[in-house]
Amino acid sequence: DNSFSVSGEIISEGPIWCGNDWTIAPALGQTEPPRVEVKDCPFEVAVLNLSGNARVLLTDDDQICSTFPSQLDLGDGYPVCADYGYDPVDVLPPAQLRVFDALMVDASYVQTDSATLIAEPGSTITVSNGGSVAIGTVTPAAVAIEIGSLVYGGFGGNSFFAQADGGLVFRDEDSTLKPDTPGVPDLFMTVYGGLDMASKIHDVGLAGAWDASAVYLFFVADDLALPFELEAVSPDYGGTWFADSDCIKPWETLEVECVGASCAFSALDNRLNANGTVMQQLGGPEAIYVDGDVKVNVNATMSGVAKIYHTGEYAGPPLASIIQVEQTLFGDWNNDCQITSRELREIQALVHAGGYDPLMDLECDGDVESLEVKRVEANMKLQPPCAGVMAAFGTADDPLTVGERSELAASTAATMSAGDAADFAADLNTTAGTFAGTELGTELALFAEAIERAP
Repeated sequence: DNSFSVSGEIISEGPIWCGNDWTIAPALGQTEPPRVEVKDCPFEVAVLNLSGNARVLLTDDDQICSTFPSQLDLGDGYPVCADYGYDPVDVLPPAQLRVFDALMVDASYVQTDSATLIAEPGSTITVSNGGSVAIGTVTPAAVAIEIGSLVYGGFGGNSFFAQADGGLVFRDEDSTLKPDTPGVPDLFMTVYGGLDMASKIHDVGLAGAWDASAVYLFFVADDLALPFELEAVSPDYGGTWFADSDCIKPWETLEVECVGASCAFSALDNRLNANGTVMQQLGGPEAIYVDGDVKVNVNATMSGVAKIYHTGEYAGPPLASIIQVEQTLFGDWNNDCQITSRELREIQALVHAGGYDPLMDLECDGDVESLEVKRVEANMKLQPPCAGVMAAFGTADDPLTVGERSELAASTAATMSAGDAADFAADLNTTAGTFAGTELGTELALFAEAIERAP
């Protein structure tokens, strides 16, 4: 069935095919890590599972398969290398690591000198517990590195290095990048040659689980005239960023480095990754988000239609499309770090009218419903983390009239039990006390009083 295990060393001067599962792991008590090396030839496997510091290497060797940088099929189903003296019948793809279903690298590593990695549609690559995948470490792979989904896990310290003339491509609409346990592991990703994602990040399938919030992205650009492209995937709300909404898919950090004295990179929106209704209503390109620092080489130039929003520090040349923003909470429509009764009234009115506003779509599913209203109510009690500064030095939204406030209180209380309405008013009063002496505090106290009086 082509399923077997290796705990020693294999060095192959010809192609390797494994139609099922292959486990490379040390035997019990073994101290020397197992190793498989394929010299300048293709390595194809359905499922490849590495653990215990196992190593898989695809190395360059001019004396093996490089006379023809490809496999040759003699028509009997067994490809061989050109140097073996057979007359070629068909020239197949060049030396590469091809994974049909899964590649699992646990505390081990996979490395190629110049061979590319092709992971078939629907396949998953998993790196965990300091696992490492490094493609094109000596010279860039001649063709793009294509993968299905990439999962990072364990205790972290994982890495994925991709150097190819065509860059790295998440090839499927349901391709995802995510941790196996949110908030635990991390991934250091280095990409040379461009980063492209076909993923539909707001779908209910695998791509909807996209989570690069613990991925440190090192984007390496060349000094070529053609800028290396970085694909944007999230909606651009003009600088408004709700920390509690899953619409935006940020990176942990972004660093752009140059090969040579200078380089050029481009932030582009070549694909529709976000929800179609959201993007149609916004009417602009998608954006790149970084929930941390951005660093750009001082000799780098930037082009493209997409903006890069970040919450941390910026180091690099002055670039108008890289913008520092403050995260707020869902319901802060005007991005002033305060959620007021007027903003609750706006979303209530939209839902009652059956309308749509992409900014008020919490889940980016193309609908604004009671779920969104309830989130705004909850966030009124919390207020954004930046509310303290803004409330002290800024002003709240235009306060509601007595009639508007009473009407809003009645419609809000009508969706709650008597006990829940009382609790909501009490929580609002507590928050109002936190912001006592500010317009925000006054407005919250008045709305709490109106809730208490609502029929």
